[in-house]
Amino acid sequence: MRTSPAWLLPLALLLAAGSSAAFEPPPIPEKDLAFGDGWTFQSRGNNCTATRMLGKDLTLRLAFTNFEDGYVWLSGKRLPAIGDDEGAKHEKGAGSVEDAEGNYVDALDGGVTYASFPGTAIFVDGHVAARFVYGETAGGKTSYKLGHLQSAVWPRLKAGREMRVKLLGKEAAVVQLSAATGLWDEMQDCISQYPNG
Repeated sequence: MRTSPAWLLPLALLLAAGSSAAFEPPPIPEKDLAFGDGWTFQSRGNNCTATRMLGKDLTLRLAFTNFEDGYVWLSGKRLPAIGDDEGAKHEKGAGSVEDAEGNYVDALDGGVTYASFPGTAIFVDGHVAARFVYGETAGGKTSYKLGHLQSAVWPRLKAGREMRVKLLGKEAAVVQLSAATGLWDEMQDCISQYPNG
């Protein structure tokens, strides 16, 4: 039986370590940025988060990931509290429909318009981008999760010109999205990184 010289063992270990490191993705850079019109951006690990105040005691958070499993969150004292049967009120007027590619996207129910919409949702350029999915009130703070799939919400936001937020049928905020170009670029760079990039 032939054995390798002892001095080759450290070399073999070094080569093995180097080859496994070549397959590891680079770490995702941590970033904290501020943009015009009140937007902030934060990148941590797989999380890509854009935040904007929509007025006193109301915050919009685009909590997306590079796994495409993030959500849109509204939070603050200005939101109506969620009780045991309160969610149904927020869900009225919109549902999910299948698009041409077979994906489910949020849309208004038949006969409902933006003006007559009675529920809670984010609209981009007149179309539902993310409707109410879940809400909770704890410790005096209320949060709503909007939109089922990041992959359906994100393309509408980054291509949109104007976002409107409705809470139980009442307009709560209007945001010009075209002012956030640099933010959208940062979000897309973050979302496109490992594992999907």
